[in-house]
Amino acid sequence: MKKNLTSRASALLISFFLMSILILVGLGVSTIVFRDLASVRTILNGKMSAYAAEGMSELGLGIVKEHLPGYQPEINEITLSNAAIGNLEIIARGDSVPCKINEDDEEYRSLALNESIQIPLFADIDGSEPEAIDNFSVDYKMHDVSAIPSGNILRWKILGLMDGKTQAISDYIAADSALNNFSSSSATAKFYGDEGGSHYAFFDAYPVSQFLDDHNYNYLVLSNVVQNEDYEIDFKFTAAGAVCEYITLNAGSNYSDTQNGVTTKVKEGENLPVFDFALYNAKGKSVLPAVTANTPNLP
Repeated sequence: MKKNLTSRASALLISFFLMSILILVGLGVSTIVFRDLASVRTILNGKMSAYAAEGMSELGLGIVKEHLPGYQPEINEITLSNAAIGNLEIIARGDSVPCKINEDDEEYRSLALNESIQIPLFADIDGSEPEAIDNFSVDYKMHDVSAIPSGNILRWKILGLMDGKTQAISDYIAADSALNNFSSSSATAKFYGDEGGSHYAFFDAYPVSQFLDDHNYNYLVLSNVVQNEDYEIDFKFTAAGAVCEYITLNAGSNYSDTQNGVTTKVKEGENLPVFDFALYNAKGKSVLPAVTANTPNLP
């Protein structure tokens, strides 16, 4: 009798032991499965937020294209159709060209042989009438040269509208071994323009400040005219609210437990971003979730 009881007790203990092992194995497998499911869900959510961030960047490119230079609205927490929350910051203005967005950005911009840059002398502040930039200065110097070339090195021109007609004022600048500067308040140039009514006259030293006052939608054009491909010219354009040559689009999104961001740079006046990323498949069908915001009146 005692032998049977001992056998039954041993079998019961073994059963409990095996059951405990199976429970532990089951819990371990369940933990692994739940962890894998959470990882897959995070990956999928991350993809959704990444596509939404790229969509916000595309939205920023559209805003830049539809507005005049210098427009930089900030869009915060709009709900997209895939339930992601999108944010967008546009940096289009600064205090100089090149714009110093980060501490390690270059202070001067180099112009290669025959290269020109066009700088708007106005900025779109709020999507309505642009504000004129009529007080600026330009610092320029030769780029890392041991011998200064003779003759002219830099040509500047200002284009503007007056009574629906385009007029221009321009001049050449000769080489100099030291840092040079000209400004809107002191520069003059030869100009053939309106003297009042329908009368035109030639002005030998027409003030740039007067030209800016009389014209709208002005642009400053700087050109490297050194007749040697080895010579580059460094310049820095300084003005309050200067329009950046490259606009920075900081786009971000939140979806569930994930966040993503895309930084894109686009040159003012051009439509394509500097940093290329694919948003469409080979058949031309969008692989992005729709990013039309629930709030239709976006800037």
